[in-house]
Amino acid sequence: FFSVFFSLLAIVSLFIFVKQAFKNHFLALFSSLLFALSYFQIQYAMEARMYSLGTFLFPNAVYISEHTDPSEKLI
Repeated sequence: FFSVFFSLLAIVSLFIFVKQAFKNHFLALFSSLLFALSYFQIQYAMEARMYSLGTFLFPNAVYISEHTDPSEKLI
């Protein structure tokens, strides 16, 4: 159940990441479609392992690291 949930969230987060990074709606839709129809992504969604969580966290980590100010103190 969780692997399917995180796989769906990975598709959405990839769409948002590509749309923000390249400012192109069509490219974001196309990359999300290719990602959703990928054989490995479908296999990862059906397995009860951490692969779908990793594919969800990676675009989010890149997005967060690109949109944070390195000069800003966290604490």
